[in-house]
Amino acid sequence: MGLFHREKVIIPENPVLLNSSEPFSAALQLDGLERYGKLYCRFLSEEKRKEIQKQKYIVERGLQGEELTLKALLRTLLHMLIIKDLHFSYGTIPTQIDFIVITNKLFFVLESKNWNSNFKIDSCGEFISLDTNKRWKSPIAQNLEHVEYVRRIYQGFQPKEKIQRFQNLIVWANESSVLERTEAPVDIIASITYAKNLPNLILEKYNSCSIKPLKLVEMQKIADFFLAYCSEHAVGRKCPVCGKNLVLRKGKTAFWGCEGFQNGCRYTEQVACDVDI
Repeated sequence: MGLFHREKVIIPENPVLLNSSEPFSAALQLDGLERYGKLYCRFLSEEKRKEIQKQKYIVERGLQGEELTLKALLRTLLHMLIIKDLHFSYGTIPTQIDFIVITNKLFFVLESKNWNSNFKIDSCGEFISLDTNKRWKSPIAQNLEHVEYVRRIYQGFQPKEKIQRFQNLIVWANESSVLERTEAPVDIIASITYAKNLPNLILEKYNSCSIKPLKLVEMQKIADFFLAYCSEHAVGRKCPVCGKNLVLRKGKTAFWGCEGFQNGCRYTEQVACDVDI
């Protein structure tokens, strides 16, 4: 009986580029909420405690979904640059994008969703909860806005480039959630995938694309441009407890503190990197 040798699959070591103006923002917010709850729990009303617990739950699920999405991206058999956590203002509109993935042909704008409910997508592209029959804000429409902002920003950098490079992808991170898509429009079906199928979908779209490939140095310049844009158009941070602005303060170390300190809010976040004050 002969032995069959399967060729070893080599997965590229693709770099993950973090937006240094908003490093690990969701993780820091979760840490801040946990510390705030521990310190002031006995002074808070039952309603406020429940509100903080709800916010913690939302942040935790979001982080879990982004972790699953990133793991899927790192399994993809394609060289690409992964930009994580882009926060910027487009005009007066604050915008947050989970991932932009740059390949030498296509740029994927990814929104990760880890909703803990079962959904169907109707013929109009609306997301309807199968548990409550309520309509939820469509992540497809939300991310299409993100794609349009990124396209316009990019055209300011490369006016003659093809905007067809940009792809809208929603990553459904909760594998146990039912996502009924039988009535959904074809373009929406093509724009949404479970996290485990993300590498295959990226490769499928990449292999069917006939746009002239970019050089590696061009890909890096584009990634650097998006990161620089985030730094130049940074979004003001908001306190998740009271909604007022977070301002950078300096004691023994630098930290984000709530502007509502004098009104009794003691929410703070750590600073994840050196910041000039």
